[in-house]
Amino acid sequence: MESFLFYKNYDDVMQMLPTAEEKIEFYNAIKNRGLYGVPFPDTDNKVMATAFVFVDSLIKANERNRANGSKGGRPRKTEKLKTTGKTPLKPNVNVNDNVNDNVNDNVNSNDNVNYNDRTDAAGRPSAGATVSGAPPVKFERLWEKDG
Repeated sequence: MESFLFYKNYDDVMQMLPTAEEKIEFYNAIKNRGLYGVPFPDTDNKVMATAFVFVDSLIKANERNRANGSKGGRPRKTEKLKTTGKTPLKPNVNVNDNVNDNVNDNVNSNDNVNYNDRTDAAGRPSAGATVSGAPPVKFERLWEKDG
């Protein structure tokens, strides 16, 4: 293989390794697996062994995608119809002449009257009025410290 995808996650895992020698070993193992198909080496380092499993699954998925992509992808719809010999479906034309003659003459009237316990002379709620009748809370009081 001439190339392979090297993801940022590989570098993130590599940065978790404590020594420069382990980082180089990890990088070379990924390079050899991605370019030449060499299996990952056995190691006693648990972080590196876990990372090899993770990286190997991504490399296998990329190899599978590359193989599937080399098949040419899905054929265009016109080509598919030519190769199968099937005729395209005719569009469904609705010949139903039903007409909806329902007329909705609903008239809704709202007879609800809303009263407030504190209103001004014009019937508008006065400053500080509440619907529940509870005393109003001053906005500035929300930031005051109890104490």
